[in-house]
Amino acid sequence: MINKRSFYEEVARVPLMIHVPWLGSEERRVGGSMGHVDLVPTLLDLMGEVVPEYIQGLSRKDVLAGNVDLTDDVFMQWHGGAATVPLGNAEIARLSEVPWRCIVSGDRWKLNLSPGDVCDFTI
Repeated sequence: MINKRSFYEEVARVPLMIHVPWLGSEERRVGGSMGHVDLVPTLLDLMGEVVPEYIQGLSRKDVLAGNVDLTDDVFMQWHGGAATVPLGNAEIARLSEVPWRCIVSGDRWKLNLSPGDVCDFTI
């Protein structure tokens, strides 16, 4: 999430498509959340390679094979750092699998009322 400046749904929820012929020919849609940190361990595991201990993340091969579901939440947070545009002291955080978001300010967004994150329903 470098220089994205926000955690709108279009930025944080990116579709991932993987084609693994030896896991079966049927198309499967896997629900749940997966972080980028899980890509390298998953790809190494799919290639039959050992995942080194120093690699962060988890292999999701069993999820792709349909043996387990993907119910773990993925937490992402951004603290601003040395921004090129002054953003104040705003902390940006996004929790997946919950209907509320914290985007740039302390405002909360209820996605089932505002699917495009365009209306502020602050309590």
